[in-house]
Amino acid sequence: DAILKAKEAAFRAISIDDSLAEAQTVLSSILAEFEHDFVSAESGFKRSIELDPNTASSRHYYGQLLSQLGRHEEALAEITRALEIDPLSLVLNWIYGSSLFLARRYDDAVEQLTKVAESDPDFALAHYSLASVYMVQGEYNKCVAELVRYLEIRGDLDVANPIRESYSEQGWHGFLLATVEKGASFDSPWHNPSIFLAALGEKDNAFLELTKAYENRDSYTMLLKVDPRLDPLRTDLRFAELVEKI
Repeated sequence: DAILKAKEAAFRAISIDDSLAEAQTVLSSILAEFEHDFVSAESGFKRSIELDPNTASSRHYYGQLLSQLGRHEEALAEITRALEIDPLSLVLNWIYGSSLFLARRYDDAVEQLTKVAESDPDFALAHYSLASVYMVQGEYNKCVAELVRYLEIRGDLDVANPIRESYSEQGWHGFLLATVEKGASFDSPWHNPSIFLAALGEKDNAFLELTKAYENRDSYTMLLKVDPRLDPLRTDLRFAELVEKI
């Protein structure tokens, strides 16, 4: 298992030299994303930043964890510091925009993510994140356009074309049905079919997908607590139970 090997390698590096900030960052990322040991992960990220305050990656990944835990002001502060260290990083700029989305600062998120997309029109994840913001804002024309653009950049025309046509011919409901049907093709850490099932009101099927993601340790589960696209599910007791498990 690649993750287990990576964890063992990070432990080995730290045992040889516990002042290696990069090893602390790698280990903490694994503890957070794959083991959901958020306390140990946070401690490791803080140690990494203490060892090397000018490493953007440590602040970047720590900021992501804080964002996923719902500690948005702290998260944005860390990611802002990472951007001060590496202001030209498209990934960091995208993470900042996506974190603004999770903090429900939608207008700020659109502004930031649009800048990323304009800096590199082929940076696919910026378009996916823009689609996510537009979805919760009810800007369905823009949401579909950005999601189609994301798929086109990835070369998934066999998915992009049908969902574009479904929206043109059947509106938002038809689009949602088409995205659920083609859901496995959306290769993004920010994607799960439950997003569109929730929008369709198919709660039982949405929870089946989320439970499957939890059992498979899918990285998307890290977003459950804060993803605005899952708001239609939040009043259901099953949602609170799943978040508590994670």
